[in-house]
Amino acid sequence: MKRITFCLPVCTAILLLSGLARAEVSVEHAWVRMPPPVADTAAAYMTLRNGGDRDVVIAGISSDASETAGIHSMRKQGAMIRMSAANGMTIPAHGSVKLEPGSMHLMLTGLKRVLKPGHEVILVLRFVNAPMLRIVAPVRDPRLMGGPAGQLYKQAMNLLKKKDATKAVLLFRQAGEKGNRRAQYQMGLLYARGDGVPKDMAKAREWLRKAAIQGHPKAQFYLGQMYAFGAGGKKDYVKATTWFWLAKTLGDRFAGDSLEVMTGKVSSRELSEAKKRANTLWRKMPHDMKIKRSAAMH
Repeated sequence: MKRITFCLPVCTAILLLSGLARAEVSVEHAWVRMPPPVADTAAAYMTLRNGGDRDVVIAGISSDASETAGIHSMRKQGAMIRMSAANGMTIPAHGSVKLEPGSMHLMLTGLKRVLKPGHEVILVLRFVNAPMLRIVAPVRDPRLMGGPAGQLYKQAMNLLKKKDATKAVLLFRQAGEKGNRRAQYQMGLLYARGDGVPKDMAKAREWLRKAAIQGHPKAQFYLGQMYAFGAGGKKDYVKATTWFWLAKTLGDRFAGDSLEVMTGKVSSRELSEAKKRANTLWRKMPHDMKIKRSAAMH
């Protein structure tokens, strides 16, 4: 009898845990919008999916980047867009909820630190009837994700695939002038090859630098090469080492070998200077284009 009495609470606990296991909440495409420098709030977006057999209710939200966090909704009233705190949110069984710009989203209030592209924010979602969910969301700058400049870049890439580099250059230039780093990188390549424009290594270096300071690892690698060989301007081994260092840190697979070569060409003082410059640039640039070793950007 004692054995049966002891087993009953254990069996009950197993049944409860099994019920929780059926509430399978997962997250996709989580990211945090980079706020303006003086802002005290930031918005987070994602898609939450419930693969379980019952609805799941969010009970609370917290973040390592802010004092408080909650669910906010946006709605249009006449010509005005109004944002307000939502009482709660339910993720339906075998369904999903999309948190996106211009609609329902998570609002982080009382930011504890500056948020820049490449940084990560930890979000913790607690549910009434499901296990806690810990989310690591990268910070992104929407200006670099899409918008008019992004559309121009896509159109230009389509033209380039059709071997119409002359028309592609016009769109790449417009997108690059709007700050699109991928377009700036392509302009650097086109000027270096003389494809669609007269070959001009100085302009190639100029466009690659625009992309490099925005955290484009391949632009950083090629810019390092230009400084190493004196293409488009004077040789500068310290600057070459600096850009190879940054490209390697962001995962460019060729930058490590080039960096090793450059460390044999510079003095210890120059190497220290290159490190200092790389650290300064690293703090200012976004890191969201960091390449996984399996990724192919070449």
